[in-house]
Amino acid sequence: PKVTILIPTVDRYAYLFKLLDQLESQTIAPHEVVVIDQTKTNRKEITAPGLPLKVLVMDQAGQCRSRNLGLQHSTGDYILFLDDDDEVYPELIEDHLKCLLYFNATISCGICHEPGAGTTPPQYRMIRMSDVFPTNNGMVKREALYKSGLFDMAYDRGQRADGDLGARLFLSGASMILNPEIDVLHHRAPQGGLRKHNVRKITFSSSRTNITHRRLPHTTELYFNKRFFSAMQQKEYKVQIVLGTFSIRGGLFKKMLKVIVSLFALPSTLIRLRERDKEANKLIDRKPDIPFLTEGKIL
Repeated sequence: PKVTILIPTVDRYAYLFKLLDQLESQTIAPHEVVVIDQTKTNRKEITAPGLPLKVLVMDQAGQCRSRNLGLQHSTGDYILFLDDDDEVYPELIEDHLKCLLYFNATISCGICHEPGAGTTPPQYRMIRMSDVFPTNNGMVKREALYKSGLFDMAYDRGQRADGDLGARLFLSGASMILNPEIDVLHHRAPQGGLRKHNVRKITFSSSRTNITHRRLPHTTELYFNKRFFSAMQQKEYKVQIVLGTFSIRGGLFKKMLKVIVSLFALPSTLIRLRERDKEANKLIDRKPDIPFLTEGKIL
């Protein structure tokens, strides 16, 4: 099978070079590895003698524009999406292909574990129909992208680009399998990636361990909800977000301190949530910018 591995990178050469070394040891060799380098300063030459490597250079960073460019230049029948700060095991490609074959599926979704993130939630420990599409460990048949379109440029410097594409793949009829046995290590590197755009600096995990961290949705997350969910579901989501700012793991004293800090910050939380909701409405009023892949070119 011809498998293209797609890896955008921004300021993470140390992680990227380690990943490329690991990809050289795959039990099923990739047809090609497409790296989209968006690093502006101190750009290095990216080489991997044991891999069929394509390096595309972009001066304007963006997760959607970089992946769309990589897809434009890809030739594989299957696309494996990885992040530049992933670590993978030798059978990764083989296991994704086995999963697709065994379940006669369109998309194989693996999971990732992160240092210090704790145990994997129960819903990610079983093989099941997937409700996520991970662009840091997911393989999709190329033919499915002809129906769904590629990445919506509204998410180019925001969050939920993967969720948006996953939703459109599902709505186009693609079958998606979540297989927790296909597991990669995701470092969530402290530099590069979406952090270059002041996004994802506070994660769900950090908000549950740090007293002052509040995990509030990015504008594009609210845009995603408005595109795919009912008004009632959107209200429930916002309530959960606000209540989640009071949640923390730890002893009673730590939990009480978190409640006090969150009560003090509640007006700010509500104001920021309302402002981002207005920005999301502006995105909804604009027509989604979703390019479509056709044989040999992108529209």
